[in-house]
Amino acid sequence: MDSKEKMKHIQKTAFNLFLNNGYEATTIRTICKKAGVEAPTIYNFFTSKKGLFLSIVSSLWEKYLEESSCYFNDTSNISPDKKLFAFFRFSIKYTLENLDETRFFLRFSLFPPSEVQEDTINFLLHQQKHKYDYIGGIVNDCIQQELISASQDQATNIFMKFVNSNTFDIIFSHWSPSEEELLEAWNTFFACLLNRNLNH
Repeated sequence: MDSKEKMKHIQKTAFNLFLNNGYEATTIRTICKKAGVEAPTIYNFFTSKKGLFLSIVSSLWEKYLEESSCYFNDTSNISPDKKLFAFFRFSIKYTLENLDETRFFLRFSLFPPSEVQEDTINFLLHQQKHKYDYIGGIVNDCIQQELISASQDQATNIFMKFVNSNTFDIIFSHWSPSEEELLEAWNTFFACLLNRNLNH
């Protein structure tokens, strides 16, 4: 196992322990035992448990960005309302295919450990701003084409809540929608919430 593989092995081991046992209950000693490495190896890669945790958060975000970039490269020539649907569809697909990663982010966004609280909150704020800016741009295009009558901020916030609500359904209710269900949910949402009723 070369250095890169060993580092990823440690991250994967720590990820599972953080997810299942929590940050505070996971010690460097426990990670070493599960990963089959000595403590100096971990400290050589990550300097501390906090550094290891934040490296996992960063790696997961990079994975999300990479997959989302590949997905959205094919949406440049479609109408903005279809771009919104594409983001919704991608979010559902990504959650279904990355349940543990989504649970990890959800757990530590709701209950950030005190040792990494500031770093975690700052990271999540950056993550949300990235998504909000991307969606806000598409929403603005919808407004310009008179597909949405609400304000940009209002429609963007409603859309993000819609995506998060469906993501939570997957996590907590084990929802696994078909393509037809996704389209039906989207059509209902777009027609009733974005296009007609926000200003009434």
